Amino acid sequence: PSHLSLDLSIPRAKMGELAGYLPKSIDSEVLNYLSGTLIAGDIKNAQLKIRGNPEKIPYSSNIPGRFEIIVPIENGTFKPSPKLATEIGEWPAFEKLNGLVKMNNSELSVEINQASFKGANISNIKSSADFSKDIAILNLEGNIDGLSQDILNYISKTPALAIYSSITKELALTGNTKANLKLEHPFSNKVPTKFTANVNLENNQVKYSDMPPATVKSGSLIITEMGIEQANITGEWLGGPASIKSDPTIKRALTFNGKADFGKFGQLALTKNDPTSLEIKKKLSGLMTYQGKLFKQEQKSTVEIEFDLKNASIDLPRPLNKPLGIPMPGKATITSNSANKSEFGFDWNLTLGDRFQSKGISKNGKIEKHGVSLGNLTASLPTSGTGIVFDVDTLQGDEWAKILGADSNKPNSNKSAKTAEGPIQMTGISTIKGKAKHLIIADRDISDFSVVATHEGDFWVAKVDSPFVAGQFKWQSANLSLPSGELTAKLSKLIIPDEETNDALTKGLQSTSTRIPKLDISSDQFVIGKRNFGSLSIQATGE
Repeated sequence: PSHLSLDLSIPRAKMGELAGYLPKSIDSEVLNYLSGTLIAGDIKNAQLKIRGNPEKIPYSSNIPGRFEIIVPIENGTFKPSPKLATEIGEWPAFEKLNGLVKMNNSELSVEINQASFKGANISNIKSSADFSKDIAILNLEGNIDGLSQDILNYISKTPALAIYSSITKELALTGNTKANLKLEHPFSNKVPTKFTANVNLENNQVKYSDMPPATVKSGSLIITEMGIEQANITGEWLGGPASIKSDPTIKRALTFNGKADFGKFGQLALTKNDPTSLEIKKKLSGLMTYQGKLFKQEQKSTVEIEFDLKNASIDLPRPLNKPLGIPMPGKATITSNSANKSEFGFDWNLTLGDRFQSKGISKNGKIEKHGVSLGNLTASLPTSGTGIVFDVDTLQGDEWAKILGADSNKPNSNKSAKTAEGPIQMTGISTIKGKAKHLIIADRDISDFSVVATHEGDFWVAKVDSPFVAGQFKWQSANLSLPSGELTAKLSKLIIPDEETNDALTKGLQSTSTRIPKLDISSDQFVIGKRNFGSLSIQATGE
């Protein structure tokens, strides 16, 4: 057989020319790897030695011969793995590296003492692959330290985490991080890539999207291609201590607990710059304690939270008022509903004792369906929009009207919640059904009140029943032809029970609107005090 004995010295060359010095009999995987990863730099005093049949390079234990190449690199650029057509994302290149490329028969190794990626320093990188195997596997390990955001940017671009880009692009880190990176990358589509990052954080600030930032005093994470494998983080969030740890009972699950400023916690569920949400936020104060877990099941991520509001107060109108010191346990479950990881959607279910429940579906930052219940009822999802059901002792209608119509007294206000800025856009109320033993409205106490109402477009249609008023109402919102809106009512009865009728009617009109809407009201029975006036018909146009 042919035999080649060669000793070649290369005093100086460019890194991109390395593959040109190698025999074409070398497996294409080796040549593709070298040309796709060692993409720039200066070669100084490289050595190439060959002993054996040149057609059998690179040699192995089954094929005798010697093939050895030693290539020192200065100011080089190295990609841990070339981009594959089947992969999402790629391994960004290390720059300004000094290192050594070696190949001993079919075994390839790359050793890098120092390199960089933006504000991150990379050291002690060792990469190896044996191309004599049926499936060659690249093994890479090294350390990276520096600016946390730069390290996050590096890892988030890799195939290991690129599928979570919708999450990582919203994540902002401030501070420094140290990490050990390991990669097992097969040169075959039949075997998945394995990735491990052992990350250490200290005195970092973490911010996700528009959520309030958290401070990480100390922490460690082990991240793999499957997600977070282990965690132990302590810090502060929402004005109180917080910790995150691995759940020993569920693989890749996390537990968390802490204390938080209840007002700040409320911001997470309230739409930014929405007047109603801002009014509700003002009514929340005190301290809440919470605990929960985050886990993945059947490709869906779930967060379960339990909390107690004993040391918090809710200064909202009844039935949602709660003074400080009264226990109020709560529970929330949030489950992702997106089949595509590049999208963001979730289902949620929130309860506050036996007074309140909220459940809904959100996709791509917009709430599609939302069910709310007041009192000891189960919320159900409407066909669209927000559906409200209630069964309560007292409903302070006047006070709730002020909060829900918080933007009505502001010039040029737009009450459409779709224009509100925030991580989640609110959805309009579509249905209301409920009853209250006492409805406080227009400074009056209406007993045994019930209502069924629907909202579509610019119209509200409602059926009301109580001892004092019963019948059908229709409300059309203000527009160019109806600058104050229009109220139409067909009632079976309208009873004003006491003698203070003038003051009551005046207060009612003043508390509900600065301008009287167009009116078309009729009632089969109209009673003031003890006097029955028969039927009533009112038609009026507001100025």
